[in-house]
Amino acid sequence: MGINWGDPTGTRPAPLQAAVAGAGLMGAWHAHAIRRAGGRVAAVIDADLQAAQRLARKYAGALAVAGLAEALDRTPLQVLHLCTPTATHAPLSQAALEVGLHVMVEKPAAESAAQTAQLAAGAQAHGRLICPVHQFCFQRGVAQARRRLPRLGGWSTGAL
Repeated sequence: MGINWGDPTGTRPAPLQAAVAGAGLMGAWHAHAIRRAGGRVAAVIDADLQAAQRLARKYAGALAVAGLAEALDRTPLQVLHLCTPTATHAPLSQAALEVGLHVMVEKPAAESAAQTAQLAAGAQAHGRLICPVHQFCFQRGVAQARRRLPRLGGWSTGAL
């Protein structure tokens, strides 16, 4: 199934092998973050194969494929970054977890709390991690608002 767990000698971990599903703006940001963190973009997955090819060309050796199964058949992977429409998050996350991949998924992780709970349970059952991503909390405007919050006066969560 093409899963690479790193350097068997234990001397130096191999770069994390990641696939990005969704070759749009968020997929491009995730691919950039993978490389910046020392990982390798091994595959870009998108139903629009031309979009997958455009993004894959930016990462040496990255495959452009139309589906997760094809990516798994062609390259070893450890993690899937899901940057696809929300309706695809639960089925793609579940498929990735079942074949032993960790999952980074754009928010929301699923369309309902029940689906999200099922994904969390599936990750635990397979000994994998699933991490919903909400990148806005790290953006400059949110950081500025957080620093200014004490000057804005008190507020109560009960009022929300």
